[in-house]
Amino acid sequence: MYIHYEFKLRNFAFLPQNQKEPVSYLNSVLRPHITQLREFAGLERALVANTIARGEPFPRETMRRIKHYRSIVEQSLEQVLLLKGQPSTSKEMEPAIMTFEQGFMQSFQVLRGPVFAASQQQEEAVRAASIQLLKKKASLENYLAGISSNLLNMSRHHSVTALVKGLVENEAEQLDERLIAVETLFEHFAKIHKKVYQIRYLDNMGQERVRVESENHITTIVRGKHLQNKSHRYYFQHAINLQPGEVYLSHIDLNVELTEVEVPFKPTLRFVTPVFIDGKKRAGMIIFNLLTNGSSFWHKIIDSEAKEDYLLVHHDGFYLHHPDKTKEWGMIKKLKRSHHNIKQDLPQVARQILSGKAGIVHVSAGETFVYQPVFIQADTHHFFVIIKTIKGVAYPVEAAIWFEAATKAIDTALTISNVASEQANTAMLEMKSAANRHLIISLFILVLVGLIFYLFIQWAKNHILMPIQKLIDITQKFATGEFSKRVAVKTKDEIGQLGTAFNKMAEDLQSSTHQQLEAK
Repeated sequence: MYIHYEFKLRNFAFLPQNQKEPVSYLNSVLRPHITQLREFAGLERALVANTIARGEPFPRETMRRIKHYRSIVEQSLEQVLLLKGQPSTSKEMEPAIMTFEQGFMQSFQVLRGPVFAASQQQEEAVRAASIQLLKKKASLENYLAGISSNLLNMSRHHSVTALVKGLVENEAEQLDERLIAVETLFEHFAKIHKKVYQIRYLDNMGQERVRVESENHITTIVRGKHLQNKSHRYYFQHAINLQPGEVYLSHIDLNVELTEVEVPFKPTLRFVTPVFIDGKKRAGMIIFNLLTNGSSFWHKIIDSEAKEDYLLVHHDGFYLHHPDKTKEWGMIKKLKRSHHNIKQDLPQVARQILSGKAGIVHVSAGETFVYQPVFIQADTHHFFVIIKTIKGVAYPVEAAIWFEAATKAIDTALTISNVASEQANTAMLEMKSAANRHLIISLFILVLVGLIFYLFIQWAKNHILMPIQKLIDITQKFATGEFSKRVAVKTKDEIGQLGTAFNKMAEDLQSSTHQQLEAK
C-alpha cells in the first residue's frame, strides 16, 4: 500500500505546475506511459482474441499473464488520469482525456467484462463436472463392491457348498435335491437383485451346472442341453486360479451365447469367484452377469437427461457408450467396428485420457473433456473412463470483432499522445525561439561591448598614451642636455599642450565621477 502511494506521490510531483514547464513531463513521463499502456493492453488483446477463437476457457497461465499485463496498464492509466482537472492541463488535452475515458475505460470494459464472465462460467461448469464424476466413481465403486460382497456370500452358502461337495465326490444321493436347492437360491436372489440377469455355477471343467436367468421381470431356470461349456471364455480362464475370497471382474463387453453375440446387445460385466470345499479343494466357480445397459447401472455413470454429453471408453480406447451407437463395442471382432476408437477420433488427447488418471483436456473444436477412470479392480490395469463433454465457451463476441473493438479502444490513447506531442513540439519551438532571441541579444551586446572597448582604446591612445609618450621624450631630452632655444620653445609649447590634455582628462574624470554619485 505504501509503495503504491509513493508511486502516486512521485507521479504527482512530476506533473507540470504551469504551462511553462511541460516538455520534460510530456516527453519523459506522459508519452512513455501511453506507449506502455498501448503495448500491454495490446498483448492482452491478442491473448483474449486467441482464446476466443479456440472457444476455450482462459487457461491459468493465460490469466496470470493477463493480470500481469493489466497491472502495468493500470499504473499507466493512473498517470494519464492525474492530468484530468489540473490547472496546467491544456484545453486540447481535456477532450482527449474524455475520449480516452469513454473508449478505453468504459466501452472497452463493457466488452471485456462479459468475455471473462463467459470463461468463468465454463470453468465453474468444468469444476462441477469434475466433482460430479468423482462422486459417480465413488458411487459406482461402492455399487460394485456390494455385488462382490453378495457373490462371496453366495459362494459360501451351505446349499452351494453341499452341491459342489456332492459333485466333486460323486455323491449321487440327494444330488437332485441339492441342485434344486441351489437353483432356488439363485432364483430368489435374481428376483430381488434384478440388476443381475444371469447367475451360474460352473464346475472345474467350465461346464455350467446351474444357471438362472432374469429378464423383463421373468426368472427362468435353464437345465439339460441348454447348459453350456464356458471353458474357452476369457473370464473362466482368468478366474480358474483365483484364491478363496478373491473376485474377478471382467471387461464390460457383449454377452455371447453359443459363440454368437446375443442380439439385441446385452452389455455385460461379470463377477466371478471360486468355490472351495473346506477352504482347500477347488470346486468350480459362481458367476454373476450384470447387465450394464439398464438404469440400475447407467444412472450411476451417465445422467439420464444428458446422455449425449457422456462417453464411456474402455481402457483400450473402444467406446462402451457413444451418442452414435454404431461406434460402440469396437473390441468385439465379429462386429467389425475396430476402427471406432478414441485413439482414431481424438489422437491429440487420447493418450492423456487413457492414462488411468483423472483430468481435463481441451480439443481444437473448443470442447472440453472432463474424465475420470474407474478401475474395476484396484490391483489390475483393467478400467474404463467416464468422459463428460462440455461444449466450447459461448463467448459474447467473435474473435475478429473483439480484436477490432479492442484496437479501437486502445487507440483512443493515441489522441492523448498526439496532443502531448503537439504540445511538446510547440513548447520546444517556443523555447528554441526564446533561445534564439537570447542568442541574438547576447551577440549584439558582445559586439557593442567590443566596439566600446575599441573606441576606448583609440581614445586612450590619442588622449593619454601619446601625451605621456611625448612627455617621456622631452624628459629624456632634458636629461641628456640636447636642446636648443628653438627646441626649448617647441618643448614649452608641447608641455603646454600636455598640460591642457591632462587638465581635460581630469575634468572628464571628475565629471564622470560626479554623475555616478548623483546616480547613486
